[in-house]
Amino acid sequence: MMQQRIKCDVCILSIHNAFLLLKLKKWLIKPSQDLLSILMRTERYIKHTLLMTDKKLPADTNFYNAFCHKLAINIFSENIYFQTLDNHVFDCSLFEESHVMRLIRTAILCNTKIRLHHVVKKQGSWASCPKNFN
Repeated sequence: MMQQRIKCDVCILSIHNAFLLLKLKKWLIKPSQDLLSILMRTERYIKHTLLMTDKKLPADTNFYNAFCHKLAINIFSENIYFQTLDNHVFDCSLFEESHVMRLIRTAILCNTKIRLHHVVKKQGSWASCPKNFN
């Protein structure tokens, strides 16, 4: 899902475990440790949010985007993920979004979308799904 949204080859390699990628078949890709850490943090954040809202999605139509944006900024500000891309920043335009931020944001958006679809399906009502989420 992330590979379809990210166009930079250097960034795509950073979300895969490049050493194991050579040993695995094309369709089987092992995520990097940085990506796994971000996904685990996203899952904890989702569980915490659902706990606070009695396992229901907030009715706010901007919930999905606001949730993902806030979490991406928190994780990006720690400056501990995708450190192998530190020099890659010089390959980018000054006006482009940071590729590290783009990777973090895309990982969170993809994971959250899948996870919240599961929550909505479990609730049995698509009516409770925020409008911009589908």
